[in-house]
Amino acid sequence: MKQLLIIILLSISATAFAQSNTIQVKVGSTGLGIGYQKQFKPKLAGSIALSYLNISPSIFLKGGTIQHRIKGTAKFTQLELAAKWYPSAKATSYGATNRDRFYLKGGLLIRDNGKYNITSDYQKVRNDNQFDNTDPAIGKLNFHLVTNSIQPFLTLGFELINSEKRWCASIDAGLSYHGTSPTVPFVNYYETGIVKRYEPNFNNWVRVPRLIRLVKVYPLLNFTIGRKF
Repeated sequence: MKQLLIIILLSISATAFAQSNTIQVKVGSTGLGIGYQKQFKPKLAGSIALSYLNISPSIFLKGGTIQHRIKGTAKFTQLELAAKWYPSAKATSYGATNRDRFYLKGGLLIRDNGKYNITSDYQKVRNDNQFDNTDPAIGKLNFHLVTNSIQPFLTLGFELINSEKRWCASIDAGLSYHGTSPTVPFVNYYETGIVKRYEPNFNNWVRVPRLIRLVKVYPLLNFTIGRKF
């Protein structure tokens, strides 16, 4: 799947160079990527980008009696097919485009891997606001979340540098709909460790994966810089 996404990008990029489009580099919540954009009309542009993400962030949460250390893993290669709409753009009498810097961007994200792993270690609250890795009385919740490989998305963007110049830069933010599975509460969700806080309690055992599956979207925040050729 990853090789196919790269071939598609390279094939379309060859056409982009021949037609003097904008080559772009982007970084953000979908990783580091490269792509290009073609302006079809003053109000409409199309873009394609290939990006790669491999991160394992963690956060520390402290409750009344239990503290959690939540760690997630996201690793995927992504092909983005998108259209951009500039609502206030217009062509001038000089043949140039007077484009408002705000735009809407929407399309599809095609990922070679829609799986996420989430682990939540927990133990009794400590006074030093630290997680003690040597404490034998540790529990662990393990999630294997499966999402769609093809995800529609929508973002709102702003051009930091006007694209009529040789260099351009923009920032956009929004959401992609990834969906979630499984639909059965117990699948892809299990508890390990010395202490088992959730498994013996049926209400918690059912409630936690249901809460995880309520999250149907992935946050998008990307910064892009490009150069016209």
